[in-house]
Amino acid sequence: MAIKPSPRLALLLLLFHAIAATAVYATAMPPAVRLAILVLVLLSLIYYLARDVLLLFPGSWREISFENYPHPNLLDGTTSHSTRLQETAAKSLVIPEGEGTIASSPASGRGLRRGLGGVSLVTRDGSVFSGQVSGNTTVNPYFALLRIRPEGHRLPVSQTIFPDALDAGAFRELSVLLKFIETARAQKLP
Repeated sequence: MAIKPSPRLALLLLLFHAIAATAVYATAMPPAVRLAILVLVLLSLIYYLARDVLLLFPGSWREISFENYPHPNLLDGTTSHSTRLQETAAKSLVIPEGEGTIASSPASGRGLRRGLGGVSLVTRDGSVFSGQVSGNTTVNPYFALLRIRPEGHRLPVSQTIFPDALDAGAFRELSVLLKFIETARAQKLP
């Protein structure tokens, strides 16, 4: 799934930074302090617009790909056999013991598994990193907050993805895959 610039995210960033600037301006601080804080708010706006909206930084996410997942049409619940297909798809994610371990995470002391929640990201500079979808990823019809724990790292990285940042139908596919991962983890599937 290719990620492109999102006008919705740009609008929200502008709105939230404008609210912060208004709050700073309305306070009873010395003018020099207010000016310094307003400059910091402006720099924050420029940074996040360049990184997350315009995708100009080398580490900006450009593409997401999920590994070892069935096609989302098998999971959408539109067929009479959807439960059986979901169970079959979940069983196809089983990785034999000892296989699928990427690398031991020095921070946590255990290996990451690609079986459930495995994802690869391609950044603007062409580098690729793999990881696991974090358990506190949020999905709703308006946006997805995708949190990924890269291999070898303890803390997850986050990206807010709006439907206008993906091609037609790709946001639905992303939502279905993330909800499938959440459901499978809740049912303790491998």
